[in-house]
Amino acid sequence: YPNGAFADNLKAIITQKWIENFPGKGMESFFEHNRTGIPAVSAVAQSSPSYVPGTFRYSITGTTGGAFPKRIVYPQTEAQRNSNFPGLVAITQPVWYDN
Repeated sequence: YPNGAFADNLKAIITQKWIENFPGKGMESFFEHNRTGIPAVSAVAQSSPSYVPGTFRYSITGTTGGAFPKRIVYPQTEAQRNSNFPGLVAITQPVWYDN
């Protein structure tokens, strides 16, 4: 949007970057969303009439109770080989820059 507001332009750019990362760069999309909050997360299912296209929804309740993961799980080798390993942290706990 050449004459659009900065927030609208940023949203358009980050959304396109997020889409471009599919399917091979899922980790990049994960970090971009955590960093920017774009694209927005929908409070309703995609099947709902009030769903807003372009938003996404976490559809599996599993071990996170429907919450989006906020960090990557440390591999087992990290715990075994790194003397500075901070210990296990819940996957839904934000990383230091996401507080």
